[in-house]
Amino acid sequence: FPSHDIRLIFWVLSLDCQVTWHFAKKMSMFQSSQGLLVQMAIGFVLSLALVSCTGKKQAEDIHWNEDACENCHMKMNDRKYGAEVITNHGRIFKFDAIECLLDFVKKNEAILSDIYVVDYFHSELIPVKDAVFVRSHKVHGPMGTNVFATKDSAALKDFAEKDTVQQLSWETLKKEAQSE
Repeated sequence: FPSHDIRLIFWVLSLDCQVTWHFAKKMSMFQSSQGLLVQMAIGFVLSLALVSCTGKKQAEDIHWNEDACENCHMKMNDRKYGAEVITNHGRIFKFDAIECLLDFVKKNEAILSDIYVVDYFHSELIPVKDAVFVRSHKVHGPMGTNVFATKDSAALKDFAEKDTVQQLSWETLKKEAQSE
């Protein structure tokens, strides 16, 4: 568990024990300490079940100039590029370029739950399914290629007026990566 998940678990369990103790004393429901312990144990198990069902893991912010790429181990410092994947088990891996992401996906696609890429124009993570990928000779990513992602069609239209661009789908990029 990440540290914030552990803190949440302990907070919920502590709150559960306090509430159980309070009601047991107020209502004199338990004649013995053994009954109170049973009730607290049941509350503990229910609280643990509640915390473990908190839902799907969300993308984390990229900590620019701190996080390192899972693939090439370079520090992530160019805010126009980057990516993140979440595995089926909730692990998060970060990448400094689409090429590094593609290399990881090629080897691990079966275990991936969600994939995000950084929007070139807004420096925010967007789901890969919402992204349009663009090849342009005017951009040079951290790994030296000229591919970026965006979901901003208006900004892309303005960009395309100044350069010849090729729009690509995620599936096309994956096929290109498979053939390399």
